[in-house]
Amino acid sequence: MSAHHYLPYHGLFGKSLRYIAYLEDQWLAPLGWQADAFKPGARDRWIGWPAE
Repeated sequence: MSAHHYLPYHGLFGKSLRYIAYLEDQWLAPLGWQADAFKPGARDRWIGWPAE
């Protein structure tokens, strides 16, 4: 995560989904999503989105 994301990775917390993708009974990839924060300013500035 740290090589490709603008914020440090501290693991999933709060509301989240976690899955394991399989291919022929072998793990292919761990996948995870979590709820976004309200008004994530750091992300918006990094993307270049205005406050509006």
